[in-house]
Amino acid sequence: MKHLRYVALAAGAILASIVSASEISVEEFVKLPAYNSVQLSPDGQQLAVTIPVAGDTIIAILAITADQRIKPVARLELPKGEGVSGLFWANNERFVFQTSRQFGALLAPRTTGRMFAANADGSRTEQIYGVTAGSFVGRYAQVISRLPDRPNHILVSGYTSDRSNPYAEIVNIYGGSRKIQTISPLKRGGLIADSNGEARFAFGMADDFRQSFAYRPSGEKKWRIFENPFPGDMSPVGFAQDDQHLIINSRGPGALGLFKLDPVSGDYEPLVTHDVAEVNRVLREPGTNDVIGAEFLPDYPETRFIDPEHPAAQMYSGIAKAFGGDQIRMTSESDDGQRVVIARVSDRRPVDYFLFDKGNNTVVPLVSSYPGIDAKQMAPREAFWIEARDGLQLQGYLTHPQGNDSAVAPFVVVVHGGPHGPRDSWRYDSEAQLLANRGYRVLQLNYRGSGGRGQAFEEAGYRKWGTAMQDDVTDATLWAIDEGLAQRGQICIYGASYGGYAVLSGITREPDLYDCAFAFVGVYDLQLMKERGNVPELLAWGPAYLDAALGTDEDDLYARSPTNFVSKIKTPLYVVHGSLDRQAHVDNYHELTKALDRADIPYQKMLVKGEGHGFYDLDNRIMFYSEMLAFLETHIGTEVRSADNRP
Repeated sequence: MKHLRYVALAAGAILASIVSASEISVEEFVKLPAYNSVQLSPDGQQLAVTIPVAGDTIIAILAITADQRIKPVARLELPKGEGVSGLFWANNERFVFQTSRQFGALLAPRTTGRMFAANADGSRTEQIYGVTAGSFVGRYAQVISRLPDRPNHILVSGYTSDRSNPYAEIVNIYGGSRKIQTISPLKRGGLIADSNGEARFAFGMADDFRQSFAYRPSGEKKWRIFENPFPGDMSPVGFAQDDQHLIINSRGPGALGLFKLDPVSGDYEPLVTHDVAEVNRVLREPGTNDVIGAEFLPDYPETRFIDPEHPAAQMYSGIAKAFGGDQIRMTSESDDGQRVVIARVSDRRPVDYFLFDKGNNTVVPLVSSYPGIDAKQMAPREAFWIEARDGLQLQGYLTHPQGNDSAVAPFVVVVHGGPHGPRDSWRYDSEAQLLANRGYRVLQLNYRGSGGRGQAFEEAGYRKWGTAMQDDVTDATLWAIDEGLAQRGQICIYGASYGGYAVLSGITREPDLYDCAFAFVGVYDLQLMKERGNVPELLAWGPAYLDAALGTDEDDLYARSPTNFVSKIKTPLYVVHGSLDRQAHVDNYHELTKALDRADIPYQKMLVKGEGHGFYDLDNRIMFYSEMLAFLETHIGTEVRSADNRP
């Protein structure tokens, strides 16, 4: 591939670099991104971008000029408090999007069940699918085909909380008239369409938290139940080019990667696989949308192609090389594949968007999600592997204060939430960067139960909350001390959601290891988690999942609930929660603080009204992180203390 040329763009260029590292305001790290999404029209001439503004969202349409500059054309303001999900161009005149609401910064936005279409000039905005505003019926929907032979229609897979079998509907993007194509024989989940827009593969989730699948040959109405032939969970990526085989993402033991599956015989063959990591992202060819490979993340990102000599693979590799090893993602493209929107991200860089023009071989900067963050001022993120006390190999990341990548530093162990599925990754992490900017070294561990390494590793954490999972965090902390990266007397543990649980488990199981503890929207009573909150109350499969992940023995649940052992706490503790949290139900906060008061344990607390699972309001986020930094400064400081000068 020829060397790419970079074209300066005055309106959208990244801010000039600031060479010297300095203290950056808390707001720069915690505010909403300037842009959330950038989508290219089918003809490659327009962009639809989403802009969050004080909890609301604006969709802006930008035209790409002949000299590859961008200029505003129109804007569309959404109903107050609603965001955008699933934005795409249905044709060159009209785009489609769903609306969503945020119920806490740590939760994925939840769809409102409404899908809209609008013209590029901002006219004729209308709801084309879903429930009426204010309805209490939950609707889940996904566009599964642009219907190549019907440019005014799309195919939508959706179901409602009172009608749980997904159905594929042909929806007119001008007016919203609908016609059912087929109904899945399975509960929940969704449908997969072939290249002709015919829904022919179904996936579902039963009440017992088990996967289910069904298939039908082209032209047939009757569905056939399909038995999963893989040694673990699988998920359909889409139909292969021949429309007869399926591309499958497998997470099972010994079968991590993408496979080509014959749904008639159940036979499959590997396309791209990995020994350690599951698929982090599927790579597709611009223009055709054919699967060409996958990105894996065992520690640092690895890209593997089905055919490395494929022109699209060569193009992808050439662009990645031009960006110096940063991660790149092709987020949208013109129908002819000549223009592609690229998102770039790395450990020191939030998402920046570029336009790649294949015809003249140029890459043009478009917009930056955080224009106030300069990569040169951010801290490096270093992957590491350790062996847990039982021999299990664990992977994590260290974020070093700039200019201090080897010497001891005040140390913060940050435990990610989830815990089953989420993971820490090699990417820009605003929390880690904020702490590193203030002089702290940050350790983040993918303990057993985390995502990214397949189903077996994830399920290795089932019923191990507070025991083996917590031992993993302890072992990583002790490893950092042995390596001279941290020293006793200057180590704090912080986490949110499950991470908040790990904070309390850490200071009750290891009362002499940490010098301060900061717990945010955590679960502190496992029996309470099984009884109250979104998972047991709103998800049909929630109780079965909680039985699998937490167990059913009440004595064991009691023994692994840190609320019951607060008398062991010696560590300075700060507990923070949102009053509307239903994920880690706010009653966890109330029960914990009551237990602390009964045991006469000193602690600090903060309960913020109107916030859910994670703080969404900017002023509240600034307050939260300012409180955290002050708490860290009080107890472990920002300067290394000598062994004789520890508190």
